[in-house]
Amino acid sequence: MLDDAKIRSPTSSDPLLDGGERGSDHDTLELEELGELPRWASPPAVGLPRNGRCRIFERVALVVLAVLVLVVILEPSLPSAATANVKTFLGIHPQDDDCDAYALPGVLRFDYENRSANFWEPALSQCRPRDYMTALASDRDADHELDFLRGRVVVFFGDSVDRFALKHFCDFCAGELETIGKDHPLMPPLPLGREHAPPGYVSHRNTTDWPASEMGVPHVCRVERHDFHLVNVFQFGLFPEDEALTRHHHFLPPGDFEGRFDTFVVPLLENLAERRRADRAAALAAPTSVSPASSYPISAAPDLFITTATFWNLMRRPDELPLPTGSWAHDLGAWAPPTRERQDWWEVRVQEAVEHVARRLHTVYGENKWPVMKVRAQDDVAVRVVELLQQESAAAETGTRWSRWTEDVVPTLGASWRSNRTCDEVRELALGERIKVLEWGKVFDGQQFHGTVDGVHPLPLPGNWVYSNMWLDVLRRHVEQQC
Repeated sequence: MLDDAKIRSPTSSDPLLDGGERGSDHDTLELEELGELPRWASPPAVGLPRNGRCRIFERVALVVLAVLVLVVILEPSLPSAATANVKTFLGIHPQDDDCDAYALPGVLRFDYENRSANFWEPALSQCRPRDYMTALASDRDADHELDFLRGRVVVFFGDSVDRFALKHFCDFCAGELETIGKDHPLMPPLPLGREHAPPGYVSHRNTTDWPASEMGVPHVCRVERHDFHLVNVFQFGLFPEDEALTRHHHFLPPGDFEGRFDTFVVPLLENLAERRRADRAAALAAPTSVSPASSYPISAAPDLFITTATFWNLMRRPDELPLPTGSWAHDLGAWAPPTRERQDWWEVRVQEAVEHVARRLHTVYGENKWPVMKVRAQDDVAVRVVELLQQESAAAETGTRWSRWTEDVVPTLGASWRSNRTCDEVRELALGERIKVLEWGKVFDGQQFHGTVDGVHPLPLPGNWVYSNMWLDVLRRHVEQQC
């Protein structure tokens, strides 16, 4: 059971896409307002260094090698059941198996006329992804295939790409879209003393208070028939707040990652849970109304939390990554790789951000979606950090593996690795089971120009239809594991 008592609000620290009204997918763009660039980064094959690898890893590697040899030599003479097992090992899954299609190489099929024909098709495999969106969009649930959605809450903590993903999802499902402005009952209070911009403030759009645009405020999509909520909270990346950031007309303080998480995400989820409880109580009290299901708990802890390494991280360092001239989308290849100092900073900040979310939302199952294109440098570093956090968590489960981790592995990771975490702290965070990388960019790679508004923000089809199916699949697997 999710315990919302574990979440408490703190007692209270260049470019973006203009967000339009709901249903507007072609907002006016300016170079200085571009959002994140979706991309995929293939994570390196990661294992503990051999001198720190525990015996179980070596045994697994040997077993895999042996099975590969048997597959090549013996498959023609194997009986049908054994053949099925071998095919499963190779990723050739029967269609009715619960295979993970998105983990396999393949091709994005798209069709602008038929929404259901937009899907990821693994190559040389019978594995096919489940199509949740067709059932959601048609209000079809004859086989209870969407039961896992009932009463669930998913959070996007990202930028304009995530905001468009939420709006497109809401349109697909005929959901109720709420813009959580300053006067909305779900909106948390701004930090004391920062409710308004300081005297003399003028944004880059010549506005004199914040926010002058709904782009920076939270959004909530509710699919009433499932009591399902999708929440989007805007964030500006992992750099600290600075004057350049506050001058954007959609800015709301604070501007730093942890500050925005504590100020907006946590209390907004508490407010949403409180409203849902009140709605349920009112429905149960109405003698003639059909009340929503009351067998599941209502918690302020989301079931899935998706965050992203946004394009803002690149644009906040123009001294290292100068803006390209001409058509920005075609000049991205001229951007320089990160300096060693910049990479060290990024490695530390990813660890800090993941730990902060994990500590504040104790019951959250995390999903890190690192986006596409020219964020590859920061993307690969983030993927590597997540893998190491998973390995560190696994090592903390047993004392012997923890000592090997700290003595043999940590010294090889460099100064940016935060080695001050104790075994008990790592075990309590349990990141090994709570965090992973969702590589939606791998699926979308190659569609940036004809499948987006501007090379950055995906259109409803194929991008956000397929992306919705991806994170819904992650949610279903997680919910079923908890049963």
